Amino acid sequence: MKKEFKVIFVFISGIIIGIALLLGGFLYYRMWTPFMDDGPFLGVSRVSYPTEPADQIMPIMNGMQLKVFYRKANDPAPTVLLQDKNNKVLWCIFATAYEKTDVRELHFVAYKTLPFLGPRVTGWVKWTYGHEAMWWFIDRNGKLKGYWYSW
Repeated sequence: MKKEFKVIFVFISGIIIGIALLLGGFLYYRMWTPFMDDGPFLGVSRVSYPTEPADQIMPIMNGMQLKVFYRKANDPAPTVLLQDKNNKVLWCIFATAYEKTDVRELHFVAYKTLPFLGPRVTGWVKWTYGHEAMWWFIDRNGKLKGYWYSW
């Protein structure tokens, strides 16, 4: 009887630990990956680069830096600029979303490279649908692959 109880206990414990590991892995993956969110967006290219200092600088891979410039009165959205390690601008966009949406503010929080998934930057955005999460996907050469805003 005691031996059967131990076997059942070990079996049930194994199942519970397995479920906890799977759930933990899924939640970690979800934190870094959009799922049923709004996007991908590519923004609107700026004609000229901002001349004022950036409101946020987020270092990412290979010495590159993401720079955020808060939205000005006539801007359609905040500006995001990517600079390489030699301070060359790789791209500069207004971080717009869907037509008739209003992107008011954004802020980068973390950068991560995940195995098999590539680099990504997370943060938050204040836009038409509230204060929500965002994910930016930039390849190792600095090309913007797209960004998502949560719903």
